[in-house]
Amino acid sequence: MGIRPRRAGAILRSGGRQAHCWINQNARLSLGYYPEAQTVAYAFKPLFLFVISGSVTVAGQDVGARDSLGIWETDHVSIAAAAGTRFLLIECPINH
Repeated sequence: MGIRPRRAGAILRSGGRQAHCWINQNARLSLGYYPEAQTVAYAFKPLFLFVISGSVTVAGQDVGARDSLGIWETDHVSIAAAAGTRFLLIECPINH
């Protein structure tokens, strides 16, 4: 499966679908690849963001390559990705 540039696409999630693999968990994994700098609005459950390469800014917080950020207590976020950025989004419930 190829990664489509300029979008965050699901690669693994609960429930079977043909466009991606599935797991028997209440989770979703998405890969984002942005060859040009771009800001992306993303709606989600609690989210863990891992930057593979490049950098992003989320709510004023800079996140560089091999860094991560946990985001919860909101249902949407704006991700500003620098040119050449690749990141992994992991959505899963968080028990408080």
